[in-house]
Order: sequence, then C-alpha cells, then structure tokens
Amino acid sequence: MAVLLSLPTLMNTTADIESRAAAALRAGDAATARRLYTELAYADRTEASVLLGLAYACRALNDDAGKIVAVDHLLSHEPNNIRALILKADHLALGGDGRAAVAFYRAVLRAAAVPQTAPADLVTELRRVQAAADRYAAEFEEFLRTHLSRRGFDERHSDVRFAEALDLLVGKRQVFLQSPRFFYYPGLPQIQFYPREKFPWFDALERSSDAIRAELLE
Repeated sequence: MAVLLSLPTLMNTTADIESRAAAALRAGDAATARRLYTELAYADRTEASVLLGLAYACRALNDDAGKIVAVDHLLSHEPNNIRALILKADHLALGGDGRAAVAFYRAVLRAAAVPQTAPADLVTELRRVQAAADRYAAEFEEFLRTHLSRRGFDERHSDVRFAEALDLLVGKRQVFLQSPRFFYYPGLPQIQFYPREKFPWFDALERSSDAIRAELLE
C-alpha cells in the first residue's frame, strides 16, 4: 500500500537530506554529498544552497560536467549569485577561455557585496577574483597594444580619441555620460572633458573668481 507523506513530513525529510549532504561535504565525503544533493535536485529542489552544494561536490570529484550543469541551472534562476559566478569564471579559466572568464570575474565584482559585510571565506574569494580579473586585463592590454604597435599604432602620435577608446576598452578610463539632475538639453555632443582652448573667455572668468565670490557672499 502506497504511503502518502504529509507536506510537513516531506519538508522535514528534504531538510534532513540537505543537512546530511552539507555535513558530508564539510567532512570531505564529496561522493555522498553529490548523491544526496542530486537526490534533492531530482526532487525539484532548486534552492541556491542545493545547487551550490551539488556544484561544490562535483568540483571536488573533478566532475566538470555535473558542476557546470548545476552552476548554469542556478544562474538561470539567480544571475547575480556571487558564488555561482565565481564557479563559472573559474571553470572557464581552467578551460583556457580567458576572455569569457574575465567577463564572469567582472560580473562577480559588480555583484559583490561590500567586503566588510561578506563572510570571511567570500572576502578571500573576492580578493582572488579581483587579482584574476586584473591579471587577465593586464594580459589582454599587453596583447592588444603589442598587436597594434606592430601595425603602426603609436599612442604619442595617433588620434587622441582612439587612444581614449583603448583606455576604456581595458578599463583604465570610465565612461561619464551626461546625467543632469534638473534640465537635460538634447543634442549636445557627448564629450567628457572639453579642451580649454575652446573657451577663450575662461581665463577672464577665472581672474574674476574673487569678485564673483564676494558678490555671492553679499
């Protein structure tokens, strides 16, 4: 005769399985942890704790296929899950896809909480992620500038805007878009810093700054 479990009983059962799986993972028994987490996943338990536990267990067993399936499933539900993003980035890095890896490392840094409020182990991971992102960025910049210089690019004599575009590409500059608080005037050129020579009246304005300040104080 089939036994129909009540909802509280079922919840207690799955909670117990997850607790045993987490304990096995902490104890280094990755095989048991993977079996239990897989059992939960097949029971349609898609909580982050279950999928992350399954991914970590698979990683410990060098089961890359199982690991990335769990990670991708989690990211489809929680695109900004920091630990899942780290696992994805590391997976790509180990696979030799540095360009994709750095994109995920940067996604980690964008999604990361303030380090002071994060768990200690996550702070350590975030530092490692930052170092990895910096390393990939430096390697990419060196490759790019070497490639361009071999084709005649010289930053000292080339177009300033192209040089700035390269700095933006490698993360050495930030894009400052116009975002006035009260009044937006459309059609103005998107220029971050105007050259001083375009404003011949600026010297006279600066020389008058003391008088302007005195007038404002009055």
